[in-house]
Amino acid sequence: MMASLLLFGCLAIASFRACHSIEPYIDVPFLQPQAQRFTFSNVQIAQWPQLPFQDSIIQVTQGSVKGEFFLLTSSALWAASVTQTDVSFSRVDQSIGLPITDGMRMRRPTRGVAAALVVAGPKGVYSCGSFAAAAAKQASCQLTPAQLNSVSDVVLTNAGDLWIGSSEGLFYVAKGSSNVSLVSAVDAPVLAVAFDEDAQTPVASGVNLWRRLADGVSWYMVETPGIVDDPPSGLEFALDNTLWITNDVCVNQHFLQNFTFHRLGGYEGLPTSNLTSIAVASSGAIWIGSLQGAMRYAQGAWKYFYGSRWLPTTQAAPPGNSVASVTVIDVDGQETGIVATDGGLSIIRYQSWTLESKAAYLQSVVYPLHTRYGLICEADMSKFGDVRTAGQYSADNDGLWTAVYVASQSFRYAVTKDPAVKQLAWQAFEAMEFLNNVTGIDGLMARSVLKKTDPPPTDGKWYNSTVFPEWIWKGDTSSDEVVGHMFAYPLIHDLVAETPEERGRAARLINNTLTYIVNNGYYLIDADGNHTTWGVWAPELLNYVPFWYDGRGVNSLQIMAWLLSGVHITGNPLFQTAFDSLVTKYGYGLNMINTKITQPSDDNYSDDELTFLPYYTWIHSGRPDLHQEFTWSIKRAYEISLSEHAAPWNFIYGATGAQDVDIAGSAWMLRTFPLDQIDWPFDNSNRLDVETDRNLSREGLPQLRTLLPYDEIFMGRWNGSPFDPNGGSGMSLMDGTAFLMPYWLGRYHGFITQAV
Repeated sequence: MMASLLLFGCLAIASFRACHSIEPYIDVPFLQPQAQRFTFSNVQIAQWPQLPFQDSIIQVTQGSVKGEFFLLTSSALWAASVTQTDVSFSRVDQSIGLPITDGMRMRRPTRGVAAALVVAGPKGVYSCGSFAAAAAKQASCQLTPAQLNSVSDVVLTNAGDLWIGSSEGLFYVAKGSSNVSLVSAVDAPVLAVAFDEDAQTPVASGVNLWRRLADGVSWYMVETPGIVDDPPSGLEFALDNTLWITNDVCVNQHFLQNFTFHRLGGYEGLPTSNLTSIAVASSGAIWIGSLQGAMRYAQGAWKYFYGSRWLPTTQAAPPGNSVASVTVIDVDGQETGIVATDGGLSIIRYQSWTLESKAAYLQSVVYPLHTRYGLICEADMSKFGDVRTAGQYSADNDGLWTAVYVASQSFRYAVTKDPAVKQLAWQAFEAMEFLNNVTGIDGLMARSVLKKTDPPPTDGKWYNSTVFPEWIWKGDTSSDEVVGHMFAYPLIHDLVAETPEERGRAARLINNTLTYIVNNGYYLIDADGNHTTWGVWAPELLNYVPFWYDGRGVNSLQIMAWLLSGVHITGNPLFQTAFDSLVTKYGYGLNMINTKITQPSDDNYSDDELTFLPYYTWIHSGRPDLHQEFTWSIKRAYEISLSEHAAPWNFIYGATGAQDVDIAGSAWMLRTFPLDQIDWPFDNSNRLDVETDRNLSREGLPQLRTLLPYDEIFMGRWNGSPFDPNGGSGMSLMDGTAFLMPYWLGRYHGFITQAV
């Protein structure tokens, strides 16, 4: 491998380039949330499994044994057993002798531990003992009669005592007692109850909030609204004994030790309001349900579960996102949230992953869903979220996306030297090679190809191939395609090709492409003799025609990067002469300094891809030309895009040898990159924890000022704004290359290292 970064002080070390002294990200395991969604038995969405019932879910709570939970519907009680991959449901109310009526609630064990099942309802308290779902026939419920009317909450303490909230007030039942006593100090209906195990302090809420004082007899009432914003909908003690109070407006926290209250709203990161339920995990994480999804709070950060990526719904709006109840269980030592909604049930597992294991998973889904004649492409589905209906199709940028995949596998091969990886890289490269050969014009690549036996195309400019009569090819090739091809060819040549014949094939394509562009006055000429719409690098347009003002920088950068790469790979003197001419006669070196457009109404995120990939092509060439201008340009573009935490752009900037690379943000982006590659619909416009920029985007739409985790937004490829509040349709399946390329780029340059 050539030490092509000597310009930037880089050295070729082993099978990757290291040109920095930055502390790398060590790929230690992290918790990756994944959702398994269940619809009701009378509803079929995507490939999601169906629940064995269709009546609405009233409540979910921890089971009697680890890995299980109970589910109360309007007509039945179910016990569910959860594994790392599946859930099984068993109806148990009939076998344990529990009559289901309106106004019933199951016990919530304090601190989320598995405990005996207790159900309270209008007629009293049913004690059903501890049992696994599979052993429900050996259990039975014993009724302690009481006039409770409609029950809203039941808390079971570690000592076995019960605190019951109902429309009649607050009730207490000591362990083993048949006396269900009304707490007279709480003289109003009670909606929620909690119990602090350390202070032995019960708390209840209805319209107001009641707390028993340290003397064990007196009760103190806090009126709402006031220091508690609204009548509480849920109460739960965190592991640090802080009382969490949910309501329609926010979360209020109560610290029993000093009697103070604290508010958590949108400014403190709360994603949404209209809170409905709350649960605490054994890890200390707090789970909260709302009318607009669920959320998790841990280590000072919120995670928001909303829309089809997380919940059983077809949209990022009601219905399907309204949470009736949440609970948290332990499955093989891993935290698992159980979220019951008006659309069904979601099991959200927090499982241990590494970036390496995520890359392996996303790699595994590329074939066969995302290949068409060797080209890498997204797949469209004919039914919402149903991968079984996915089909490949011809698209404008088949060459670009295939090139990015080739780059990912080139970096991967340079790191692993796995022959199977070389085969994947070469297979995709040959598809790119065919895009060049099919046109019959040396230097002109097709956007895409179809066989004449395929369904006829409905858009674009298509030509019959003069060299492969059974094929047609799509013309009007854009600069996007050339960017991709010229990004991939040098990597195949230097990192993958191992014989003169292999290197020659890549070099031929570089030479043909550049010769064709240079000899045609820096235009990409289509088969009809006219330049393509966007295949323009000519100074008479870039420098003198106002329409091209916003492409002046990026297109100047592109052609110069390719020419330097051509010099590096082929040694053709035509390319150095052309480069020198563009710099000395037409000022292309100055043009490229301010490549990134910052005017909000003209900020095209697709141009980021068309900028940073040529930056890397330039870096890879190892040429010393215009070192100062290049450094100014890439540093400016990097600093503008820094708020995106975009790993591919950060690592490309780092490949210059710069020491101020956002490694932490890049790793965060890769960790939050979604495993599920369906473009689920999102709507973040009504979140409390974000602000909207008044400056509209180039589409005339508001943009978020806050970058959300990448699995909470619509994430396609690196050609769209991560600040769009809305996006996605549930009808497309992405190929994962948007993760694979930056991951293996980071591995290759030593920005990501494996844990020892």
